[in-house]
Formats: sequence, C-alpha cells, structure tokens
Amino acid sequence: GLTLLPVFYAHSSFGGAAPNEGQRRFINDMNRFSRLVEKCHETVRTLNHAVVGIAPHSLRAVTPEQLENIATMA
Repeated sequence: GLTLLPVFYAHSSFGGAAPNEGQRRFINDMNRFSRLVEKCHETVRTLNHAVVGIAPHSLRAVTPEQLENIATMA
C-alpha cells in the first residue's frame, strides 16, 4: 500500500516562535496545510490500498491548538 503523510511544521520552537530563514521553506499555515491534505486525498482516491494521514513535525513546531485542528484532517 501507499501512505501519504504530509508534515505540519509551523514554528521554530516552543510557544509559537517564528521560523528562522532555514526553516521557512518547510512552514505551513493551517489553510495551506488543509489544501495540501485535500490534494493528497484527491491523489489517492483512485488508488487501491492507499491512505492519507498527517504528521505533526514535533511539539515545538506545532502548538497544541494547531495539533487539535490538524488531527481532524486525516
């Protein structure tokens, strides 16, 4: 089977700290991540044995509120 796990990465450290320059290319906001997950679902819709999940990067890079919101997207 195939499993797509888009990674949600929003902050550079605990407390919602802004990303540094080297992290910016990996950063998503809630809207962008939602669109990414939806595109993943569209991609696997016609494939047998394919699923979509989510992969929060880490507790430092995702706030508890964001984690709660993205958990519903899988």
